[in-house]
Amino acid sequence: MARASLRRGRVFVVTTLSGEGSPHHAFLSEDEVARRDDGRVALSVPGESRTAANLDARRAALLLFWVGRSPRTLALRRRVRGRGSAADPARRLYLLDVVREERPRLLPGESGGFVSGLRYERREGTAERGRRRAVKEELFG
Repeated sequence: MARASLRRGRVFVVTTLSGEGSPHHAFLSEDEVARRDDGRVALSVPGESRTAANLDARRAALLLFWVGRSPRTLALRRRVRGRGSAADPARRLYLLDVVREERPRLLPGESGGFVSGLRYERREGTAERGRRRAVKEELFG
């Protein structure tokens, strides 16, 4: 039996809107998000998820993530429909253009800031680690 190892990493929060306009938040790991050399963002999400359905129905999404101790928000727009993932048939791949990037700014007289971003911890075996590596490679095209 393969032994599972502990994996830790950063969490990305993607927010999509349903057809009725309700927000839906999903948590992705760095294995499922890539900022490509062409400036676009690639996402790999479970094909049967609400996130995939919302990205197919509506073209807009927000991506929240941390750079050091500073949160960033990317406003994203999908140009073409998502496609099935070659690395994992249970997932869909989406390429999105960055419409706007927002960095937090303190108001005059305000002091403070974030101490840390969202992090995850999971156990994964060799097969899962290999599948996630293949998904990440596919995101970079």
